[in-house]
Amino acid sequence: MVTLDELLEELARGHVYECSLRDPVWRLDGLQDGDKVYIDGRPGLIHTLIHELLHRRKRDWSERRVTKEADRLILTMSDAQLAVWWRRYQKIKKRTRPVALDS
Repeated sequence: MVTLDELLEELARGHVYECSLRDPVWRLDGLQDGDKVYIDGRPGLIHTLIHELLHRRKRDWSERRVTKEADRLILTMSDAQLAVWWRRYQKIKKRTRPVALDS
């Protein structure tokens, strides 16, 4: 079993790059190539954004239904659509202090 501490050590080795990943067949969120790790932050971020917007739009939907719908929508998006969502998110986002949730 691998521990989180071991993975933190692996992360500390560096050679981690954020970039857009393109493949004609696969939708890639990340790629490991030798010592290098490439991460495309857009798909995960856009999935989370769509998930939370669904919660806001459909307040009566269950968590399961929102998750399934977000998954479905993300799988239908082209790279061009992901790029549009990424740019629009970058324009509208506002930074704020960390939000503490009540237990």
